[in-house]
Amino acid sequence: MAATGARLSNYLDHEAWNHPELLVEPELLRRYAGAIDVVSADDPTAVTACFTSAYGKSPVRAGSYLRCSQSGQVRRFAAEEIARLMGFGDSFHWPAEFSQRSRYSMIGNALSVTVVRGILQSLLTG
Repeated sequence: MAATGARLSNYLDHEAWNHPELLVEPELLRRYAGAIDVVSADDPTAVTACFTSAYGKSPVRAGSYLRCSQSGQVRRFAAEEIARLMGFGDSFHWPAEFSQRSRYSMIGNALSVTVVRGILQSLLTG
């Protein structure tokens, strides 16, 4: 969950387009066309769906996909991008030995730092 008013593009690693393992196969897009959420980084109103621990494993109801406006390619979000969307700071890093699948599982089971911070502030000042 990004901060209110923040653009999706602020949370993205544009080098992630160079990682073929993140690209979504055209057949998967055709098969689940009506069931998957695809957003564009260029859309100033883009909002991602909730990312779950099934992201990268289940093609539907597990999180959004990202479309490149120039090429039309669609890719999965990198786990690092999802962590940024959920309020984990730039100092947060995954251990190198964690696979992308493990990272998706962990971040999908995590709480949004932004939301938890807001709840705690409300309780403490409230």
